[in-house]
Amino acid sequence: MSKFKKGDTVECISDITDCTAGKHYKVIKVDDDGNFVINDDVGDIEAHSDSCFKLVTNNLTNNMTDLKEKFSLLYKSVQEKSFRKAGITDGDGLLTEDGRAIFLSYLLKQYGEAFKKDIVDPILEEEKKK
Repeated sequence: MSKFKKGDTVECISDITDCTAGKHYKVIKVDDDGNFVINDDVGDIEAHSDSCFKLVTNNLTNNMTDLKEKFSLLYKSVQEKSFRKAGITDGDGLLTEDGRAIFLSYLLKQYGEAFKKDIVDPILEEEKKK
């Protein structure tokens, strides 16, 4: 029997096939033999050894986090809720890594012409002088 349960978040503690040490995975299925299936951003991975993983958060903690998240969304503006649901911001209202990349791309697209004129062109002019 596995020491992990469906919904747990586990961390890989040693590089093994399809898993990277230090990376977190969500347990999505546990069978009667103790084998479990984890999921990362790419897809499902079947894991056979509890010893290669350690528990990060258990299902109960995840449910509490979900409850806290739902509660915090009650007091956010429609815009803030949209950003959070889309994964642009985290629970603290800060940009996620992907959110930051998307936002910076958006800003560059919106203000690219001025950025080119004020920043990029002077840099290129300096490069020509060298």
